Amino acid sequence: MAEIVVTIPQTRKVRATPNPQSADRGKTVTWQIPSASGEIRIVFKEVQLPNGSKRAIEPGESPIPGPLSVNGGTIRLEVLPGAPEGLYLYDIHDQGGKLEWLNPLGPGRNFGGLRIPPPPPGGG
Repeated sequence: MAEIVVTIPQTRKVRATPNPQSADRGKTVTWQIPSASGEIRIVFKEVQLPNGSKRAIEPGESPIPGPLSVNGGTIRLEVLPGAPEGLYLYDIHDQGGKLEWLNPLGPGRNFGGLRIPPPPPGGG
């Protein structure tokens, strides 16, 4: 299981620890959301593939199916077994829209990341 702890220490700012996080296919990813934060949504927006290419994630193409919103509490979902290897970039939104990251992936990279590693040898 991969766990991501989300904190919202300032209005309209967010921290997810660790960032990025790695999760194998078929494993559970858990986002722990502070209970007083109101509705929070995880919005996957782009995948960076190992060959260096990038592509937008269209609705329904998330590596994690299911509702990615909660009104304080826990989002716990499983990574799809067929999810392609790559770094999946996501934003965290509240009722007012996208939040600013206190620990972004890097300069000019104001978002979170979920890394899906390559499958083990033999494709297992």
